[in-house]
Amino acid sequence: MKPPGKPRLQRRGSPGPGSGVVQGLLLIARGRPEGLDCFGATPDAFLSALSPWLAFLLVGALLMLLREPTAGGATLFLLSLCALLLPPVLSHALAGLWQRRSFWLRYATAAVWCEWLVIVAYAASLLVVMVMLEVGVPPDYAGVVFLGLVACYWLWLHWFLAWRGLALSGMRAALLVGVVVAATVGLCAAAELLPPYVGMFGFAIKS
Repeated sequence: MKPPGKPRLQRRGSPGPGSGVVQGLLLIARGRPEGLDCFGATPDAFLSALSPWLAFLLVGALLMLLREPTAGGATLFLLSLCALLLPPVLSHALAGLWQRRSFWLRYATAAVWCEWLVIVAYAASLLVVMVMLEVGVPPDYAGVVFLGLVACYWLWLHWFLAWRGLALSGMRAALLVGVVVAATVGLCAAAELLPPYVGMFGFAIKS
């Protein structure tokens, strides 16, 4: 008998980036676990998922350094790179602890690709907020709704991926997401100790 939450096994090889990835994103966006089958479980597939984000970081860092060649630009690039790699590193450690490492490559590949779904959720939430503002909802309340929608979708998405992708219990999947969130918050707090980003993330302690 299959344990609950066990990942579906892919029947035919590992699909490359393209239509298979798009199909996987569409399925996972609707909470369909078979969407995980559309992602490869190889190091090359994981690197392919990372490559667009790395390209954005490199181009952004290059433009920043050309405009203002200071150490701050390099620091921001390194912080962004750490934020990108932090979830895969932590999930790999927890997958090993929970004896789920054989599932990790497919899960990690899907998780990186699914960050694009968060951008779609961001745009959709922005449309909702614009409608709320049009009907007279106070901007502060609309802003809270916007942040809440994006945050809730991100939390659900990564909980779902951990639950089904790593064959975890719901509690362990929530713990993995919590560890990633806590580590990211810690990274932002540590960044405030590095000028010129003191106070940038709202963790500065006021005397």
